[in-house]
Amino acid sequence: MASTMPKRVRKSSDVAVYGEYADSVPEMDDWTTAPHTLTVGFITLIFFLYNIFQDNDPNASALDDLKRGIYFACLFFLVYCVLQLRDGHFLRPHPAIWRLITGIFILYEMLLIVLLFLKTDDARAFMKHFDPKLGVKLPETGYADDCRLYVPEAEDPFKNLRATIMDRFVVMHFLGWVVGALMIRSYNVCWAISILFEFYELTFAHWLKNFNECWWDQVFLDVLLCNAAGIWIGMRICRFFEMKNYNWVGIRTIPTVSGKAQRMMAQFTPVTWLSYDWKMFRSASRFWQVMGMVITLSVMMLNSFFLKTVLWVPASSYLNVVRLSIWYSAGSYAIAEYYIFMTYSGPDVVTPAKKLGPRAWLGFGVVISEVCLILKHGTGMFTEPFPTTVKIAWLVAGLLLTVGSTIYFVCVHRARDAAKKQQ
Repeated sequence: MASTMPKRVRKSSDVAVYGEYADSVPEMDDWTTAPHTLTVGFITLIFFLYNIFQDNDPNASALDDLKRGIYFACLFFLVYCVLQLRDGHFLRPHPAIWRLITGIFILYEMLLIVLLFLKTDDARAFMKHFDPKLGVKLPETGYADDCRLYVPEAEDPFKNLRATIMDRFVVMHFLGWVVGALMIRSYNVCWAISILFEFYELTFAHWLKNFNECWWDQVFLDVLLCNAAGIWIGMRICRFFEMKNYNWVGIRTIPTVSGKAQRMMAQFTPVTWLSYDWKMFRSASRFWQVMGMVITLSVMMLNSFFLKTVLWVPASSYLNVVRLSIWYSAGSYAIAEYYIFMTYSGPDVVTPAKKLGPRAWLGFGVVISEVCLILKHGTGMFTEPFPTTVKIAWLVAGLLLTVGSTIYFVCVHRARDAAKKQQ
C-alpha cells in the first residue's frame, strides 16, 4: 500500500512531519530491518575464536601482537556499535550503516586523545603505523612562487595556469563543496563558511606556505569555480530531492522483478528530504547558534592543513581522504542533529530534541580535540607574529559582526516584530 503520509517535507517547521513520515515508511522486509544481535554476535564470536587460537604467527613480535589485539578490539567495538547503538534520524541505506559510521567517528576521537597524550616526536612516529612513509618532515611548498599567467620564456607559456587547473586538489576542493552543500543545505551558510575560510587562508599564510596563492588562483579557481560551482551544484541536488515525490512501498508488495530491483536501488536514496531553513536572522540567539556552527565547520576545514603540518602527513597520503570521509559522513548526521535541536519547539514534536544529539555532541568534541592536538604538537612551529594588517582585519570584522548584529536585533528586528504585532 502506498503511504498516505505527506510526500514532501520542505520547511524547517516540518521537522515533526519528517519524523512521522520516516517512521511510517515500509522498509525492504522484516529480515533486513530486524537487529539479528544473537546471529551477528555468534558469528563474531566464532571469528574471534578462530583468530585467537588458530591464526597465530609464532614469529610475530610483541608489537605485532599488540597491533593485532588493538585491531580486533576496534573491530569488536564497531560490531557492538552496529548492534547496540541507538538509531537516529538517518535511515538509508540502513540504520546499521549509520551506527557503524558513528562508531568509526568515536574511534577517531579516541585516536586523537591517544595522540594528545604522546610527545610530539612519538605522535609523529605513531602515525607511521598507519602509513610507513610518514615520519618525515614535510617540504614547504607554495602556490605563489610565480604568479604569471603567461611565461614567455617557458616551453609551455601557460604552464602555471595549466599546473594549477590540472591539480587534483582542485577537483577535491570542488567535490568537497558539492558534498558540503548537501550537508548544510543553505546558500547563505555555505557562503559564510566559504568566505570565513578564505579569511583564514589570508590570516595564516605566513605560517602555512600552501596558503600563499596567486590572486587569480584564489579569486577565480577557489571562490568562483570550486566554491561557487560546488555550492550551486550541491544546492541543485538538494532542490531535486526537496521537490521529489516520496511514496514508498515495501519490497514484498511489488509484483515485478524490475520493480523490486528499482525499489532496492531506491534504498540508497533518502526516505524523504528535510530542507534546512536555518532562519539565522529570526532572533539573536538563533543567529549566534548558526554562527557557532559556521565557525565550527570552518575550523574543521582549517584543521586539515594544520594537522598535516604538525604530524608530518603529506597531502598525497590516504589518511587525509580517510579523515575527510569520516567527517563528511558523520558530519552530515551531526549537522542534521544540530538543526533538529535548534528547531525543537515543544514536547509535542514527534522527533524531540531537548538535548543536543550524540553525533553533534561528538562532532564538537572532535573539533576541540583536533585544535588541542595542533596547539600541543605545533608548539614552536608557528612563532612568526601576525602581520598588522591581519590584526586590523580581524578587529574590524569582529566589530562589524558584533556591533552590526546587535544594532540589527535591537533596533531593526525589534521594530519589525512590533509592526507585525500591530497588524
